[in-house]
Amino acid sequence: MNILLSVDGVLRNDTGELIPDGLIIYRAMQVLGRVVLVTEEDRTHVEVWLMLHNLADYDDLIDSTVCVDPEENVRFRQLSVARSKGGIAIYIDSNPSYVAEGLRRGITSLLFSCPEYSRPEYRPDAPTGIRKWDDLVAERTRQQVLRAADVRMKKDEGSYFE
Repeated sequence: MNILLSVDGVLRNDTGELIPDGLIIYRAMQVLGRVVLVTEEDRTHVEVWLMLHNLADYDDLIDSTVCVDPEENVRFRQLSVARSKGGIAIYIDSNPSYVAEGLRRGITSLLFSCPEYSRPEYRPDAPTGIRKWDDLVAERTRQQVLRAADVRMKKDEGSYFE
């Protein structure tokens, strides 16, 4: 059984630190089957990082060199290459778009989302940009109007506060 696990976002964060929860998943998956790591970085750099963190016991590593077309998404190509080397039982990644692609291809996929290490743009509540001051004032005014019209906020309605 091949288990495809992303190095980036599951085992390490953007600054290169090891993610402890990702390490737990990695070790658990090693017991279940053949662990294939995927990364969008250079193979040599990732291999050094894995050795420095005592993670050199993986079964295979698929890096960005499998993608020859610059227009093609590297991770989507890696999914195809991994599938050509044998069936993928589980695909684990921190990027929701990649997990969705795995699901679209019929691969059981697991979204790894650790609040301390996940990238802000991957979160469903991610801010889309800086709100304008006028928008903030308008929203505050809207909420004040709604609150003023709420009968539960009036003092003469004692039944709500009993």
